Amino acid sequence: FEKDYVSQIKQLLHNFPPEHVNKEGTKFWSGPKRCPQVPAFSLDDPLHKSYIVNAAALFAFAWGVTMPADAADSAALAGVLSSLSIP
Repeated sequence: FEKDYVSQIKQLLHNFPPEHVNKEGTKFWSGPKRCPQVPAFSLDDPLHKSYIVNAAALFAFAWGVTMPADAADSAALAGVLSSLSIP
């Protein structure tokens, strides 16, 4: 999640800040290009939780690992995620 939805957006905003103007003098983030917002991960957001659970299921399937029965349980997932260090 951090790599796909936070780090890449932060890098894009570093290269093209919201007030960036191109060579023609027009704002870079205009028309069809909308300035992205950096999302904050929240296990309370069903979309974020679903992303983590389904990504884990795909990796488990690819490596032939059985998913734990409580993989989709919010409390168990919060316990595992809280022990991780995100660089």
